[in-house]
Amino acid sequence: MRAQDILEQYVRTMCEAVGETNITIEFEDAD
Repeated sequence: MRAQDILEQYVRTMCEAVGETNITIEFEDAD
């Protein structure tokens, strides 16, 4: 997995943990 994918999954998990499931996080495409 790319570091970006890991980061996105981590942030998504954290958001779900605090109940902020409606937050949309956009990552700049580093490719």
